[in-house]
Amino acid sequence: MACGVVPVATRVGGLPEVVIHGESGYLEAVGDVAGQAGRVLELLGNPGLRAEMERQARQRAEKVFCSTLIIPRYEALYHELAG
Repeated sequence: MACGVVPVATRVGGLPEVVIHGESGYLEAVGDVAGQAGRVLELLGNPGLRAEMERQARQRAEKVFCSTLIIPRYEALYHELAG
C-alpha cells in the first residue's frame, strides 16, 4: 500500500483494520479465489478506478503506519507492559 499497490486480500487477521474494502483495496472471504481474481481483473480493466484506489491505498498506509504516530504508541505499550 505504501508503494501505491492496491491490495486484494482476504478478510482475516488485522487486514480489515488496514484495508478499507472498496476504497483502499479489496477484502474477500478466505478461499474465494474467484472473487479475488475478479477484483484483480476489475482493477486491470479500469485504469481510473485503479489510480484512485492506488492513491487511497498510499494515503491509508501513510496514516496507519506513519512512524511519528505508531512509534509513540508502541513505546507507550511497552512501558505499560514493563510496568
